[in-house]
Amino acid sequence: MVLLAVLIWGASSYKALQQRLKEKHEANLQLEKDLDIAKRSAKVAYQAKKEFLSNMSHESGRH
Repeated sequence: MVLLAVLIWGASSYKALQQRLKEKHEANLQLEKDLDIAKRSAKVAYQAKKEFLSNMSHESGRH
């Protein structure tokens, strides 16, 4: 009887751990998507800054 109780507890613990692992995996996938978006945004901002500074440099040379 004790062995049966341990097996049942182990099975439910296993399922709970499996669910937590699935949730962590999904959270990691979302973090990867968020990181990709942030990286692309940073690249766009860097390019805009680079173009702005280039334009300012050319403008100051005209005066």
